Amino acid sequence: MGAGGSHEEELRAEEIAELVKLSGFRKREIEKLYLRFRKLDRGGKGFVMRAELLKIPELTMNPLCKRIMNHFGGEDKDRMNFTEFVQYLSTFNKQASRNEKAQALFEVFDRDEDGYISSKELLEILKSMVTENIEDIRLKSMVAMIIKEADVDRDGKLSFDEFRSCLDGNRLEKVLTLSPWEE
Repeated sequence: MGAGGSHEEELRAEEIAELVKLSGFRKREIEKLYLRFRKLDRGGKGFVMRAELLKIPELTMNPLCKRIMNHFGGEDKDRMNFTEFVQYLSTFNKQASRNEKAQALFEVFDRDEDGYISSKELLEILKSMVTENIEDIRLKSMVAMIIKEADVDRDGKLSFDEFRSCLDGNRLEKVLTLSPWEE
């Protein structure tokens, strides 16, 4: 099978159709992704190491890429077959809904997987996203302001609905959408 098999195999029409349905990518995009995947799968093993994926420029430009990559994946967190590769990248697809992107982002922020984003989790994410040297006190102040503004039920943490409502649609689209796939 091309989607999970060796490097030399081609994708079959039914595999492409299933991946289109699963991911929201168009047929041509799946084909381009497969070519990219095959280039990354140098030994023809049918999988790529996650570290290799971090070499893709479109992914490395995204400050949340490593966090999102750690969140997604199959049984083996160190490698990814083609189907997992497409599922991972579907989060960044321009066709992915705002709600799907918000849910994926929420799950990345919710490190302890308790269904809420705490001040501590939000602070950790902000620290990983800022490229300039911002003092901790300033970041903590930003977190307190975000929680105060978005925490409708005043429990000191953000539920998914609270998180989603505070996201600016344009910013979410910029953070979680990659440019068209180039070979």
